Amino acid sequence: MFTPEWENGKERVQKMKKLFKEEKGASAVEYAMLIGLISLFSFAAYMTLGRITYAVIENMWRELTGAGG
Repeated sequence: MFTPEWENGKERVQKMKKLFKEEKGASAVEYAMLIGLISLFSFAAYMTLGRITYAVIENMWRELTGAGG
């Protein structure tokens, strides 16, 4: 049977509304995004703190060995 184009559009809109109302699959995506963000910020903090720690230890080593000048 022939259905007008606008009726197919209505059906699509109803399916989209139903999809956005369902929350079963959204939790897995949200958890994945949280894990990704946490790991990104953790890596950035690790790199920053690693450089600072290296600089402090290097300065202490230079002072202790007399290579600081």
